[in-house]
Amino acid sequence: MRFNDAITGAAFTCFAVLVLLYAQTFPPPGHQPIGPAFFPSLIAVLMMLAGGALMVRGVREYLADRSLFRGEPWTGSAAAWLRILMVPAAVLAYLLLAPQIGFMAAAALVVIALALQFGRRFLVALTLGVASASVIYLVFTRLFLVPLPVGPLEALFR
Repeated sequence: MRFNDAITGAAFTCFAVLVLLYAQTFPPPGHQPIGPAFFPSLIAVLMMLAGGALMVRGVREYLADRSLFRGEPWTGSAAAWLRILMVPAAVLAYLLLAPQIGFMAAAALVVIALALQFGRRFLVALTLGVASASVIYLVFTRLFLVPLPVGPLEALFR
């Protein structure tokens, strides 16, 4: 089933407003020009613009064919639903694994599982998982100074 873009855009815009409101509860920056609310607020504003564009497109679609919902052939495929459900399952798996085994191992396992599910060969999935976890770890811990969950692999980068 496909929802009209006006519905999707409205939901996206509502979520963006909630993100923007929540970001305003972050502590003030103190002596820095950019505080912790800056990037979430920026992303929320961009999300609102994208949601608005979707709503405009959806209204145009609705005026052309008068439908808010449309069935799609893929919705009858169990494999398609499994691929869709793998993404939130991967996020949940990361949230459960990261405190136990550290960021790098959890992130690499999640990326490997998703890459395999989406049809990549094992060696490609392994390379993607290890490389992306390593780069993200180094960028966030060294450049942005964000503390990520520590496990045995993180000791290699210290």
